[in-house]
Amino acid sequence: MIHSSMRTLNDQFESNLLSRETIISLEPRSHKINGNRIYKAELSSGKKVAIKTFEADSDELAIESMNCEVEAIRYFSQMGCAVPDYIADSPMIKSMMTSWSGDHNLHQVLSSNEKHHITSQEVIRSIMSIEVTCLITPNMSSINHHSGTRAEELIRSQLRQRDLSYLPVYIDGAKKLNPTANTSALTDAIISVLNIVNTGIWTYGSMDCKASNIVMRNDRATLIDFSMLGPDWIEKRLCSYCLSPSTKKHEPMFLSAFSKASYTMYDEIMAQWDINYPSESMLDVHFILALLSAASRLEDRHQLQSGYKCPSQSMLKSILQLLLSQTNSSPADAIRTAIS
Repeated sequence: MIHSSMRTLNDQFESNLLSRETIISLEPRSHKINGNRIYKAELSSGKKVAIKTFEADSDELAIESMNCEVEAIRYFSQMGCAVPDYIADSPMIKSMMTSWSGDHNLHQVLSSNEKHHITSQEVIRSIMSIEVTCLITPNMSSINHHSGTRAEELIRSQLRQRDLSYLPVYIDGAKKLNPTANTSALTDAIISVLNIVNTGIWTYGSMDCKASNIVMRNDRATLIDFSMLGPDWIEKRLCSYCLSPSTKKHEPMFLSAFSKASYTMYDEIMAQWDINYPSESMLDVHFILALLSAASRLEDRHQLQSGYKCPSQSMLKSILQLLLSQTNSSPADAIRTAIS
């Protein structure tokens, strides 16, 4: 069924994205996110598809975002990555059609109490299918970007400056987890960790990495949203995808899709590219920094008397538990020690 309020939009989709089929059902599946919206449609053939509309401050920017995502999905799909299948796009209505990847995303799966077939290894496998493609594609990673050249050094310098600008955020997050922690010791520990971060491997990839952009169906994970690409550390992107607050209202928690098996799997994948690369340690470093950033976004305890909401104790506790959960030796242990 096509709701009367969506008939005009439906006609636009059929006229610009389809040639032989018609749409028999159409429903919005997301609120506007960065000006974009996703619809789920069923075609006359019975096939289910996703239609994404792009909006921005200007038509030129919207089309630029759409073209970026179209090119990325077509290339990653051609390389066998865990992305939707490209079907069609139309600059006229600034829309793109792909295969439908599933009704639930990783954020919803992590927040649910129900058991799912998805494993942490499958999530890592799907993300790394794209990261490995970037590693073998010219100029899409520090490995194949002629290391030591001015261009590669510029990207690495820009990432380092960005990371250092987050230092106050990381310190604030650590102090929320333990208000009595020594600020000087925390600062020294975090700076030493950021120095290690700068020795990592960067790739070009999505700049909108979050659990809701990994769609789940049965035992498969598919990555969506490539409307804006840029360089970042592989492990930072992994943590952005795999860490997420829960949707539970009564007992909010911060959740992780990582497991010991996923750490091992990541280490095995990266060893194929650099046998001496400290994969597990580098992943743990970004894991800790992501948790400190998450803690920083919570309300301050002392603001309660001023009328602000006090941060959920269960949320802080879950972040601290994740932070202290790693058992293997890691450079990030300096931060753990400073906090505990």
